[in-house]
Amino acid sequence: MAQQVETVHVKIKPGPYLRFDQFTVNNEAFKQAYDKSLQLQDSRGYLWFISNPNQKEQLIRYDGTYYKSFGNEGWVYQDNPGTGVVKENEYHEIWAASKHGLALFNPVDETFRAFRNPLSKRQDIADWVMGKGGKQWFLVFNSGKKVPFYPFFEFDSRNRHVRQIIPAKLINGYTKQPDTSGQISFYPKAADAQGRLWGNVGIQKARFYSNLGYYDAGKNALVYYPIKDYLNPLSTASVQGTEPLEALTTILPTGRYVWMSGWSYVGLLRLDTQTNQWKQFYFPSSDHNRIFQVIPRTEQQFWLSANTNLLLFDITSETLYEYPHQLENTFTPNQNTSTHTVGHQQSLWLGQTSSNNQVTLSVLYPVKQQLRLLDDTLRHYQNGFRVLHKQGHKLYFTYYTGHANFAVYDERSRTVTTLYHPPTTGLSEQAFYSFLRDSIN
Repeated sequence: MAQQVETVHVKIKPGPYLRFDQFTVNNEAFKQAYDKSLQLQDSRGYLWFISNPNQKEQLIRYDGTYYKSFGNEGWVYQDNPGTGVVKENEYHEIWAASKHGLALFNPVDETFRAFRNPLSKRQDIADWVMGKGGKQWFLVFNSGKKVPFYPFFEFDSRNRHVRQIIPAKLINGYTKQPDTSGQISFYPKAADAQGRLWGNVGIQKARFYSNLGYYDAGKNALVYYPIKDYLNPLSTASVQGTEPLEALTTILPTGRYVWMSGWSYVGLLRLDTQTNQWKQFYFPSSDHNRIFQVIPRTEQQFWLSANTNLLLFDITSETLYEYPHQLENTFTPNQNTSTHTVGHQQSLWLGQTSSNNQVTLSVLYPVKQQLRLLDDTLRHYQNGFRVLHKQGHKLYFTYYTGHANFAVYDERSRTVTTLYHPPTTGLSEQAFYSFLRDSIN
């Protein structure tokens, strides 16, 4: 039994103004790499980057000035951007995936110690989820043997114990009845607040089928939710795609709802776990519908990483906002952005796929989003317009006329007073900002 899907056609609009800044990583290996992305900003503020392909310095820790490379451990670079290579748990331990297994970072001597999986000959990790209480789950690429259920593993970082999990049965989430299928693999993706481990239930029949599901530890069973009649115009079966979903890249539990996306051009799919009803949010362009990451911005908004520009989906209004690169505007996202990662204070870091020696990444700092829609008075100052501070009814801002100017806008009288107007040979905009306090700049 498969559940039908309600499809909503979502409108796309230019997004509300957001300012994106540039962050340069001064590292030659990072410069030469093709894939460059932030994996983690840890609790101490360090930035952990992947630069790939690059065997000697594939994993880089950076503090804005100095860097340290961890290049000879064979760090696993995940094809799935949502999985990640470096993670920090609730105990502020830094863990990484290497060819030798999961590895723990020692901040004293700044080395990684790998913990091999004694239950598997292979150590390369395909999917890796970090949960609460020191629990971690991962999948090792199977050996090709034909078995009903391929195992996945649970690692307890408190006692360093590895447990192999081989589900005993497959249960249909709608009927609650056992199901019979082909060879089954479980790809862990996310743990919810109730401790359920959600993932991709892969079923190999004549071809490979991907399904949303979770592992029921009490029954030692996989519970899955097959769907049909979702909209996929690129399907070779029909306009109303009945072909199986391709690999799921993101599964995001948010309480009552579980969201998912994947390589198939199906947009954003949502399961209501209380009613078992599906909803598909389908976007205007096919490139918008192949989504690799779904990242919460607020309870009602998700960042989406797709084949195209950075996207922001508003759940309440069912609207998609787009943030494209603008050639003449340095405060827009870079071209060729890839993996998106959340850092401190909900900052958003955009990785790069580029072989042109690019070492500058785009980053969105929420604390800098004080810019607002310009009224008629301020439109005369819109070139390089940037709000720095608000005090009462006064708005302090800069604007650009070949060089940076500093002014104040009175919201009551709607008048502008220029406070600093440099001579022709005055400071450049970048130099001007460098003198501002970090809390403003």
